[in-house]
Amino acid sequence: MVNVRSQIANYIVPAATMIVWPHAAVHAQSAVAVPAGTNSAPVVGLDDQEIIVTAQRRSERLTDVPLSITAASAAELTRAGVTNVRQIASITPGVTMQSTGPWLQPAVRGVSSQSTIPGSEQNVALYVDGVYQPTAVANTSDLPDVERIEVLKGPQGTLFGRNATGGAIQIITRDPSFSTTGNLTASYGRFRDVTLQGYISTPLSDKVAVGVTGSYTSTDGWLKDLLNDRRHTGKITSELVRAKLLFRPNENLKVLLTGFYRHRTDNNINRDNALNGNTVAVSLGITPVAVKPFDVSTDFTKSNVFTRSYGVTLRAELATRIGTFIVTFSDQTPDL
Repeated sequence: MVNVRSQIANYIVPAATMIVWPHAAVHAQSAVAVPAGTNSAPVVGLDDQEIIVTAQRRSERLTDVPLSITAASAAELTRAGVTNVRQIASITPGVTMQSTGPWLQPAVRGVSSQSTIPGSEQNVALYVDGVYQPTAVANTSDLPDVERIEVLKGPQGTLFGRNATGGAIQIITRDPSFSTTGNLTASYGRFRDVTLQGYISTPLSDKVAVGVTGSYTSTDGWLKDLLNDRRHTGKITSELVRAKLLFRPNENLKVLLTGFYRHRTDNNINRDNALNGNTVAVSLGITPVAVKPFDVSTDFTKSNVFTRSYGVTLRAELATRIGTFIVTFSDQTPDL
């Protein structure tokens, strides 16, 4: 087990100051009007032609930020068919999401990292609701309740620390709302590809609201195992549960408690074949040998990779005349 506690690096920007304590970060920023019940200012509809982002740790119009940013709202992600972290690359020029089994290796403009072992540091930082996600093997997850994503290209060390030399990817999920809302989606495809996703939010009082998200995906795999009567192999299952409790006593104070649990089983890691049939086994007449795409003949009966991560975050925001002060406590534990 690897226990990683998220911390945020020191930074100084105009009208903003941060002080880092163990497991806590405090910073002040220019006050911006934010609708109640949102993480920050949401992405505005396309008709308004105005997108609000938090790339510089404060809410600003995308056109006013002197950075190369790709931002997408929940509606845009839905239209593009983006349902998990890997697929962010399909809507972001200059970004790729290489992966081997559950290990995720994001690259921005060709800058990436070759190491994905526990404890290694990626140079493209991934954040969920402002909390750094340190473990590459646990970062492949679904996006059932995303509000928007922001991909910052180029070095971001000033605001996001040394692990953002290539860029930073921010995933912002939905906060509870003070009106009951929810959705449920289900899909079924080839190879028993099943996806179930649901979200519900409801007020508990005029000052407290709760939101719960659940996601389950499973596939039997699209690889054919030549050593097992050409049956399908490479089964993958993924589960995610996230809950948020929002306390909003007035317009100036917002307290948000978040907890999540992720679990993934990947049987795809040790399934491979010979490139273009180039293997000594073929020349020696040894069969069966996987030489065609999607054929495998590796007898790894216990090659599943199990990843589990869970954590809790407490975030408080206080708006004053001189700015908005934010305090964040976060603890995460990836279990590999």
